[in-house]
Amino acid sequence: LSLKSYLRIFVSEREWDQYHTPRNLLLALCGECGELSEIMQWKNNVRRVSDLSRKDQVHLGEEISDVFIYTIRLSDLTHIDVAKAMLLLLDPEASHGKYEDFRVKYQSGNFHNVLLADIVGYVRDSVMSDWLELSPRDIVIRINIAVGELASIFSGYEEEQCHVGLPLWRPEHVHQAALVMARITALLACLALPLDLSRCIKDKLAKNSAKYPAHLVKGSSAKYTAYKSDNRW
Repeated sequence: LSLKSYLRIFVSEREWDQYHTPRNLLLALCGECGELSEIMQWKNNVRRVSDLSRKDQVHLGEEISDVFIYTIRLSDLTHIDVAKAMLLLLDPEASHGKYEDFRVKYQSGNFHNVLLADIVGYVRDSVMSDWLELSPRDIVIRINIAVGELASIFSGYEEEQCHVGLPLWRPEHVHQAALVMARITALLACLALPLDLSRCIKDKLAKNSAKYPAHLVKGSSAKYTAYKSDNRW
């Protein structure tokens, strides 16, 4: 089961499709970037992820997973092919056939560690190879910049122009959004390099499932804390 398919089922079981609009997901992504930033905000001496405490590394993995999950969910709702966009971002002149295995693996959504290595490998061989030399704080700042750029693109359209699939958007703006989502994904892969991102994502999905039981949260957008006092919990 792909990550996109899992998220579709997760959302459908809780009747959250009514809330998962492209604009709502963008704002959720902005919120998660804030939580990612909080981990690094007072750690100006951290030069690598391994400098963080074990507790902070676990927390970092959770927040990277959240940003990753919302990016994938947003790409699904906007019908943006992040794998294709990433190839264009990292190597605009490359033959698509050269990277067909990568694209197939990415779109399958399995996201095993070999895929993380693929993404980092392509970054290493691209004009963005300096990303791998950045500190975690610098990468987080670049992720925030990218999410800000994505928000800027969205700001050019009214609420009613941001339907699923973005049919009312100009093609060049869809293309720009695709490249930004690809940049976010590649930066997350670089940030998560010392971690087991596949395991982090699986653990986060399991945690979210436990925090938001379908029978309690169906049709509601309230935070999980609103259900803890419910007798059905």
